[in-house]
Amino acid sequence: MNVPFPANIGESATSLAARGFDARGLSHRGLVRVHNEDAWYADRRLGLAMAADGVGGHANGALASQGAVGCISDYLRRVMARSPRLGRAEQEKAVSRAIAFANKRLVAVNGAVADMKDRCGTTIVGLWAPYGTDGSATVFHVGDSRMYLLRKDGGLEPLTRDHSAYQQWLDTGSRGSPPPKSYILQALGLSNVVPDVISIDIAAGDRFLLCTDGLSNGVAADEMQAVMTESANLQTACERCISLGLARGGNDNLTSVVGAFS
Repeated sequence: MNVPFPANIGESATSLAARGFDARGLSHRGLVRVHNEDAWYADRRLGLAMAADGVGGHANGALASQGAVGCISDYLRRVMARSPRLGRAEQEKAVSRAIAFANKRLVAVNGAVADMKDRCGTTIVGLWAPYGTDGSATVFHVGDSRMYLLRKDGGLEPLTRDHSAYQQWLDTGSRGSPPPKSYILQALGLSNVVPDVISIDIAAGDRFLLCTDGLSNGVAADEMQAVMTESANLQTACERCISLGLARGGNDNLTSVVGAFS
């Protein structure tokens, strides 16, 4: 399948640390899956970090996750190029439009694919803080990839709530048998989506973790917090998160993106 998306995955080669924002990422196919369908993105100059998980083992899940982060980053880069300064509401609007743009592109690609098993979709989770600690951070997600925030003097706080049948089952009283945790209710490319988009205040010393469900399903929140607290180096924190996920069986693709504000 040819997916006409930007290919700027990973950190932009021209990015420079600015506005006190930094982020690193790492992805691993795990110990069971043949292919890695996750993708991550971090651009310190743009103040943007993302993680995405190609849905359900689709043959083209990797194209979907890579295409989504490429589309969203490209859209937000163009917004910044023509906007002198965005307020909180404008940041949220830009992110919502970027997600809609990526979804529209993926839906169009899937519309040209006759065989349902060849259609692709992806979760997305991200943080956009274009002005670092001089502004707010916009958090967004679709699906069950997650973001956690570690305040300098606090615990690890989840900032996203899974768009999944399992989370819906929990929210409605846990009656009957639980559905599979892998059954998500929204994914870019497979349907219309309603992303969760919020903005938060940030401060020097704050750290964040973005991850796909291959990590969050295997590693407990207190273990993630310990890694985030004990690892001075962001890349080391990513590596330790992935190592924990592999030690828990590595049954799925694993991606961690760890960032900090200074």
